[in-house]
Amino acid sequence: MRPRLLSPAVKLAIVLAALLNHADKSPAARQETPRLVPQIGHPALVQFISSSRDGKLLLTGGDDSTVRLWDVASGKLLRYLSGLPVGRFPCGLSTDGRYIMAEANDYSVRVWSSSSGLELEPLRGHKTPILSIASDPESRIVMAGSIDGTVLLWDLGTGRQLHRIEGEGVAHQITSTAFSPDGRFFAFGRSDRVAVVWDSNRHMKLRIYAHAGEVVALAFGPDGNSLLAGCDDGTVVVWNLATGEQVSSFKGPDSAIQSIVCTGKGNCLVCANKAGGWFVCDLAARRISRVSRCQDLDPQYRSS
Repeated sequence: MRPRLLSPAVKLAIVLAALLNHADKSPAARQETPRLVPQIGHPALVQFISSSRDGKLLLTGGDDSTVRLWDVASGKLLRYLSGLPVGRFPCGLSTDGRYIMAEANDYSVRVWSSSSGLELEPLRGHKTPILSIASDPESRIVMAGSIDGTVLLWDLGTGRQLHRIEGEGVAHQITSTAFSPDGRFFAFGRSDRVAVVWDSNRHMKLRIYAHAGEVVALAFGPDGNSLLAGCDDGTVVVWNLATGEQVSSFKGPDSAIQSIVCTGKGNCLVCANKAGGWFVCDLAARRISRVSRCQDLDPQYRSS
């Protein structure tokens, strides 16, 4: 049987689902081995993944121009959306799992109810392709960054544009976006190797963090007081938001970082995008606590 093709993003989702399910069980149940439930269904490479805050729902977007919503525990396909831009396009799931978001051909953000499948009013304003989409912890605000460096924020309920951060051209394209767990801050990474943090309430730029590589993935720490930036040189840098100082950095087993996901327990799950490797960082101990590669998955789910 020919191995099925899984992108590194989906491998990350598989491992994350197992860790989340394992962490939420009783002490007795935690002694059991986590069960991996791969979500298989795209006939083409999966480029984007997003999960709900509770880890129960997983959204995948593929090169087949479809978005699919999955139940993590059972692997059941819950929602299927087609007719989206051909090839790589960003998509996202709101924090509470109620909304599905994806880029449209006219560079707007299309929004659907994940429960009914009904489409809401699109979020408009971008004039160039969107590269990253994120929602705040309350699923009230959507942020999207585009290839010309522009960042837009909308009220998800009304579709009204709340804030516009003008771009500085393709040399500063937005590669990643994230909100802090308490919603106080939002951040975006740029192709000119910086991460920018803004105050959500005052709409004011707070800090700019320079990196050695292009910032391709962002996440806030569980306490909301730190920012983690994953770069295309394989490094993850942790910044203290209060002081602006670098707290620590981690170097994974492979080259470019693709995704960063923080758990409520203080660990950071990171996926490197070339060989499909991933590693878990213990932020408190400032060390890498676990390293794995693609071959740790069942053979039928490895990349061909």
